[in-house]
Amino acid sequence: GTIIGNLSNALTISSTGSVLNNNVVRADSGTVIISGTNLAQGPSGVIDAINSGVVRLIGGGTISGGRFTTASGGQIATLSGHTAGVNGVTNTGTLNVVDNSALLLNGNLTNNGVVAMGSVGNLTDIRTTGNRLIAGTGTINLSNNSQNRIVADAAGNSLSLGSGQTLQGAGQIGAGGQLNLTNNGTIIGNLSNALTISSSGTVTNNKTVRADSGTVT
Repeated sequence: GTIIGNLSNALTISSTGSVLNNNVVRADSGTVIISGTNLAQGPSGVIDAINSGVVRLIGGGTISGGRFTTASGGQIATLSGHTAGVNGVTNTGTLNVVDNSALLLNGNLTNNGVVAMGSVGNLTDIRTTGNRLIAGTGTINLSNNSQNRIVADAAGNSLSLGSGQTLQGAGQIGAGGQLNLTNNGTIIGNLSNALTISSSGTVTNNKTVRADSGTVT
């Protein structure tokens, strides 16, 4: 069926049991909170936010499979002070990693929309928990702050950036840790703060790393 959060108070899904979405979970001018829940999605499963609605991913749970979609100002977002994970999700909307939160790549991510990292001074992370790929034709936008970080959750974990991905803005890739990075896409420093690539792991560039009105270090 269809589960909709559409009022001023949130609709919260919080379970330690098995949660499977085969159709639609939607925030429509309201808020849906998925808290500490490992939620699996079938082939037709969609988590959706429309009309300025927000789906909040909090409490360390992981969304596996299915799609994230947004429209009319809606967003799928983390929450300050929390972590959340994705595994095999296809994002065609806006996925916001907000200030002072972390998104764990517990599997590959297909990004055909926008992933936005929004540090305003606190550590704000995308962390790889294994050998991960961000595929698709989307954009990863980092705010103008050095505390945006794309890092390995454990030494030796890897990230491959797909050929259709553009990663741009300011922050840190690797943050001095052992992240194995393969860039098959486009990495751009285009803001007043630098985009820094710093890793003790293996870093391979197969396409483009560019400073465009900004700095890459």
